[in-house]
Amino acid sequence: MLILSFAWDVPQYCISMKIIYLLLAFLILPAVAFSQPDNPYKDAQIINLGKDFNSKELDYAPYVSTDGTMFFVSNREGSHKLQDGKFSHDIWVALNKMNQDTAFYPPFNPDPPENKGKSNLNTAFNEGASCISLDKKVLYFTGCQRPNSLGDCDLYMAILTYSGDTIGIEKVHQMSRNINSEHWESQPSISPDNTRLYFASNRPLNPKMIHENNKQDQPHDMNIWYSDFNTETNQWQPAVPLPKEINTTGKEISPFIAADNRNLFLLLIGHLPAMVVRIFIIRSLTTRIIGLYPEISANP
Repeated sequence: MLILSFAWDVPQYCISMKIIYLLLAFLILPAVAFSQPDNPYKDAQIINLGKDFNSKELDYAPYVSTDGTMFFVSNREGSHKLQDGKFSHDIWVALNKMNQDTAFYPPFNPDPPENKGKSNLNTAFNEGASCISLDKKVLYFTGCQRPNSLGDCDLYMAILTYSGDTIGIEKVHQMSRNINSEHWESQPSISPDNTRLYFASNRPLNPKMIHENNKQDQPHDMNIWYSDFNTETNQWQPAVPLPKEINTTGKEISPFIAADNRNLFLLLIGHLPAMVVRIFIIRSLTTRIIGLYPEISANP
């Protein structure tokens, strides 16, 4: 069984998501399923995790680790508070119940307000979408409006430690200018070998690029970028965008690289007024884009 969880966190002028759902695709191997001529998702089920998991506030951007632990974002009670007294968007964690794919223990804040900023994972500002390395040692996450931010939202990383059900947070730091910019960066997805980081950004694909209509890149255009890690210098390389066949004039967001390190999922938001949202998969990291079936990909 393959568990796919999709949600997105984008600026308020686009979309916000209220409830976390799990998309259950009962597949043995994704590569085998995608090669079948018949619809491999005809038995897919979308399950609401229920009131014991979801809150009355925003719950979004889920990311499930290899052992079933879910990281997500919420502004529920127990989060830090903004200057206006409202709860900020914090990263929350829910541990998976053993041998139960869709059953979780009650979510908890791994860096609650009573820590008083010692860890600097959750703050009195807003945090956003995150992802975790295959070995669960490194959490890549979004931090917004922080005093040291280069842009509206930047990408950060944190080293995690574990003791039973307790998660320790160490060495939180902002990623370099090779990844962050004066624009918006969010929704990271790290490759299984920890050498490529995908993310969404509204930075211009090319500041000098002129479209056919003689207009520069739209300021709210969103595209998928990636940065490769140089193991010799231990540095992340300057980020580059995916090819134009993938980054269209629509909005490409929420990249997710599969465990096979070959298939990349993403969301494409069409133009107004329809704002059609579709989930796509890029097979074998080529420029071949495949839209998933209506059972999975639908209008919001």
